[in-house]
Amino acid sequence: MKTFEGMGYHKHTEFFGKDNDFCLYAGRMHTVDHQDPNIVARGILKLGRGKALNPIQRGRGQGGSNFKVYGKIQLHNNDDTWIGERTIKKICHHRNVPGDEGQMELYDYKDEEIKDVILEISCSLRFDSDIDIVSSMLFYNDTDEPEIIFGANESHETWSNRYRFTNNSLKQILSEVAS
Repeated sequence: MKTFEGMGYHKHTEFFGKDNDFCLYAGRMHTVDHQDPNIVARGILKLGRGKALNPIQRGRGQGGSNFKVYGKIQLHNNDDTWIGERTIKKICHHRNVPGDEGQMELYDYKDEEIKDVILEISCSLRFDSDIDIVSSMLFYNDTDEPEIIFGANESHETWSNRYRFTNNSLKQILSEVAS
């Protein structure tokens, strides 16, 4: 399995540099130790919504930290992002970690669970809310091209098969967490 380093805002601007970049995203804060640059601490996963990822990343990256995006679900409009935020809360509520300053978008997911979570959210938006998704993608690092895990031109059958897969995967994850 590939490991996540995430993507900084200054990379792949074709995926982050647009205005009206309506999306849901998964990302973590990365902070490099000021005395030893080989030590990097990473924060809790943030699952959020936004209109433009580039300013979101710059705004969260103050004070020597770098907010890196691991996954993105591209949507058509701002209303869809609000539906997406409600979908995230519904699907991921059992993993919510309230932040010290009242943040509600932090979730306790390991890197190896991110793909399943992005798939589950994408499928729920598509089937439960009838939202037309532009694409869903994963960003493993600053140099590789993103992995497209859903594209707009995929058939209903492809979506259905993935939805069944992700539901089974999520059930397995939930049962492991419960035990």
